[in-house]
Amino acid sequence: MGLNVTNAGTIGLPNVRNNPQGPPSMEYPINSGIEHLFEGGLWIGAQVNGNIAVSTASLDDASGYATGKGGFEFSPKIGSNVTTRSSLTNSNYFSTAAISHQDYLLHFTDAYTVVPGTQTPIQDHTLPLNADVRLETYAWNFAYADFFVLANYTIKNNSGFRWDSVYIGFWSDLVVRNVNVSTDRGAAFFSKGSVGYEDSLKAVYAYDINGDVGFTN
Repeated sequence: MGLNVTNAGTIGLPNVRNNPQGPPSMEYPINSGIEHLFEGGLWIGAQVNGNIAVSTASLDDASGYATGKGGFEFSPKIGSNVTTRSSLTNSNYFSTAAISHQDYLLHFTDAYTVVPGTQTPIQDHTLPLNADVRLETYAWNFAYADFFVLANYTIKNNSGFRWDSVYIGFWSDLVVRNVNVSTDRGAAFFSKGSVGYEDSLKAVYAYDINGDVGFTN
C-alpha cells in the first residue's frame, strides 16, 4: 500500500486522479493505479470554558486542501520537520528506534489561526483547541502485512484549559477507482461506488460498483 500523509494533518492526495503517475493517495496494490481515498483527516471536538470547539484537518471539498481554506484547520508545528526512519539495516533511514520498515513522524497543531510563514488567515478558524498532535505511521513490506498502514496519533491539550466531553474522529472521502484507466472527472468520478460498515470489525469499507469494471478487483 502507498499512503500519502502530510504535516498539515491530512491523508490522501486529491490530485491523484489528474496525475496518476505521481505519488499515490491510498493505492493498493502498489503501482496498480487502484486508489481508495480522495482525502481524509483528524477531527477533534470538546467543550472548553463553556464553548464547543471543533478542529478539523479535512472535510468534504471538491478540490481538497488549500492554504487557509476553511475546514483545513491544522498546520505544521513551527520548528518541526517530517522525518522518516526504517528498521531495515540496508536503508538510508535505518534507526534502532524504528517500529516498521518505513516510519513517518509528523507534528502538527490547530493552535494557529494564520498559516505559519504567511499572512493568510485560516478561514473561520476562530476557536482553536490548541491541540498538539504527533502522528507516526508504520508500514511493512512483508507479504502478510503490506496491505495496511498503521497511524498512531498522540494528542496533547496545550490550551491551559480543561477539555471536557472530548470527541475524536476521523473523516475520510473514500472512493475506489483505477486512475490509470478512468476518464471520469468531477462528480462522475465519485458516483460509481458505495460504502458500508462491518459491525463485527468496527470497520468502514468502500468499493467500486461499475466505474472501472475489471480494473478495480
